[in-house]
Amino acid sequence: MATMPHAINTTAATADGDAGFVCVCCGKERRAGLPVVRSAGDARPFELHRCDSCGVVQQFPRWAAPKITALYDQGYYVFAEREEHRWARAVQQYVIHLASFEATPAFQDAHRATGAAHHRQGLRLLDIGCARGHLAALARQRGWRVTGLDLSADAISEAAVRFGLDVRAGSLASHAGTLMPFDVILLGDVIEHVPDPVRFLQDVRKVLMPGGTLCIDTPNWGGFWRRWGGSGWLGLNRFHINLFDAESLGGLLTRCGFTGVHLAAYTHYRYQGWIARPEVRRWISWLPGFLGWRIGRFLEKRGGGRAWSHLVANPPVDLDAAVQRVQSLAANPIVGMQSPTRGDNLIARASR
Repeated sequence: MATMPHAINTTAATADGDAGFVCVCCGKERRAGLPVVRSAGDARPFELHRCDSCGVVQQFPRWAAPKITALYDQGYYVFAEREEHRWARAVQQYVIHLASFEATPAFQDAHRATGAAHHRQGLRLLDIGCARGHLAALARQRGWRVTGLDLSADAISEAAVRFGLDVRAGSLASHAGTLMPFDVILLGDVIEHVPDPVRFLQDVRKVLMPGGTLCIDTPNWGGFWRRWGGSGWLGLNRFHINLFDAESLGGLLTRCGFTGVHLAAYTHYRYQGWIARPEVRRWISWLPGFLGWRIGRFLEKRGGGRAWSHLVANPPVDLDAAVQRVQSLAANPIVGMQSPTRGDNLIARASR
């Protein structure tokens, strides 16, 4: 097993001012130097620095927990999504992260053994950051035994009432002692928000069964669109305090004791084509009206044939439609996958 990182003294990184940089992932200390991304008002009220040892890009100076929590007001974009977009995103993440498990003997044996009640006896899945429960509800219908966890009590309440899910409000640390081990843990758009990624992954490992699988989905600092979009990249916002490329995320997982790390990338279904990219739209808006219109039309026509275009054109409107969509896609769970240097979303799969 890989050596766990030592406890990190983040005193210098949590106080405002010209303090020395202390990496929250590897503990490396150095002079703060220049940020790789500067602050941008309310859209990103902090700077991002890159650790020259482990490569993690992170908020610095690191804010104290209450100040980070205050970012998540009613303007948090995840809770403002339209219903069909929640289902479409759930379908995409299910196909990418979970569909391949349906072909495993363990999943099929549990499914056959329990028949119509398979959703109560299948492989155990912990969906951390489950929000209002759309992905968790979809997974349960596909045969998983699901538990959801989210910091938002309102979101958890809605998931429990609407879908009847086993869900809990609060941090993983506050529930780790009461959770049974899970076969699979999914961190979908989570680790980029976590104040202490090392301690968080150590808690994840505690509730993952030996031989179990951790699946991570996070914005890809090493992807093409981040390099092309610069400070206008859509992965940069006031909620993302950690950003990883394949090397830095793989290194962090290995240091936290995970093995068999596999990394790849894909792009969110809503941002596949050039004309769908906010970075490109911003550039077009700077052009004279007619020229901008012509370029926009050209890019729009060039945007067909994308791997997830069906989710844009015809998103599922409810759970039944989402289940049917997964059924048609589950035979090809690697649809839309790319090299870790290409896609907008970095994914990792690792074992305990």
